[in-house]
Amino acid sequence: MKENKINTSTSSNIIDIINASALNRIFYIEDFAKCGTYTSLRSVMVRLEQKGILKRLARGIYMHNQACQQFSDSQLLNLVLEDFSHRYDVDYYPCGNYLLYLNGISMQLPQEIEICFQKIYPKKINFLGKYHIEIKHSSKDWIYKIKSPYIQHFFIALSSRRKCVYDIEKNHLLSILANKINKDELELYKNIIPVSLINKVLYFYH
Repeated sequence: MKENKINTSTSSNIIDIINASALNRIFYIEDFAKCGTYTSLRSVMVRLEQKGILKRLARGIYMHNQACQQFSDSQLLNLVLEDFSHRYDVDYYPCGNYLLYLNGISMQLPQEIEICFQKIYPKKINFLGKYHIEIKHSSKDWIYKIKSPYIQHFFIALSSRRKCVYDIEKNHLLSILANKINKDELELYKNIIPVSLINKVLYFYH
């Protein structure tokens, strides 16, 4: 009987937090740590998902189910990545087929999604039950400092050791990305990017 009271209190406290939050807020199970034990939290989260109140995005990560209906899978992924980046003060960048998708070269969000994070140990995450996110660690700190996605994506592709980035030949990809770059904007990063690499952008720039 005592356990039921504890669970009821845990559920009530969690729902209060959810109701007081913005509709598009990303919740982590740790956000409810003060509401009860980890075991009771997991039990309540499962029930809230079954009732259609929350949507489980990944292990320990949730969102208002109502809000999820307003976003595509790609938009939900972006919301989670941005939230994670701000929450834990870590930068990230896409690679592989996910980079192709973000640049309109591939039209479908890939089931295998590769992302490099700063200061994060490699791990794999199941997202929405149908996508597999592979998180890699990258020590290329200067790439994280580039805020222009086109410039950043060019140098991510350039640094790849693959002759082909999945379904596209590497030099063809570099040519596509280079021609999205604004030369004036490139100048803003001349003290960050090695000169030899900047010249490679200009080689592919038409």
